[in-house]
This record gives sequence, C-alpha cells and structure tokens, in this order.
Amino acid sequence: MDPKNSMIFKSITNKEEALKMINEAGILFFITAIVQVVFGYILQQDMWVDAALFLGFAFGLKYWYSRIASVFLFLLSFGGFVMSLLVKLTVIESGGTNLIFSALVLWVAIKTCEATFKYQGKFKTQS
Repeated sequence: MDPKNSMIFKSITNKEEALKMINEAGILFFITAIVQVVFGYILQQDMWVDAALFLGFAFGLKYWYSRIASVFLFLLSFGGFVMSLLVKLTVIESGGTNLIFSALVLWVAIKTCEATFKYQGKFKTQS
C-alpha cells in the first residue's frame, strides 16, 4: 500500500477507485484489529471484543465489499472516537486515549462507507 497512491484522502470517482479504497480499508481495519488485540493483551482484555468485531467486519468488507460491514465499521469507529473523546475530557475513566488514532480510523470508516455504497450502487453498471 503506497501512501502516495492511497485513496484515503482522495475523492472516489469510478469503480476501480472504489474497489481500491475498499481493499485498502480492509487491510487497515485488519491492522486496527491486530493493534487492539496487542493493547488488549497488555492493558485491558475488554478490547478483544472490539478487535473481534473489527476483524469480522473487515473480512466482510474485504471479501464481499459489504455495505453492511462498512456501516458497522463506521458505528464501531464512531463509538471508539466518542469514547476516546470522553476519556480526554475526563467525563469517563475507562477507554482509549489515542484521539488521533480514533479520528483516523473514523475517517477511514467514512471513506469506506462512501466507497462501498458507490461500488454497489452508482458504479455497479460500470465495467
């Protein structure tokens, strides 16, 4: 995955770009799941549930280009971002503290929703 050619910060204008974004996001969500497993082992085992969900939905995204998986990845990412924000604001004590990582994962989830909906909808008839 070449950062210069990554679709994460580009607009999606055709079917090939949507497919490229879906594949990149699948890999990034697999990496996110691995990071959560490692930190779950070190810090708190509650993170393993999130890791398992990210892993399952990333699999559905990468191999079936699933819109449902992308929406659930968005919801998980949004929840993680909100939890990190609440920890930073000292509203709650338990949760992740890396707001930047959570924001990046949320951005990838948003782009993934865009890509899967365009791939399955607007670009479906393109060859």
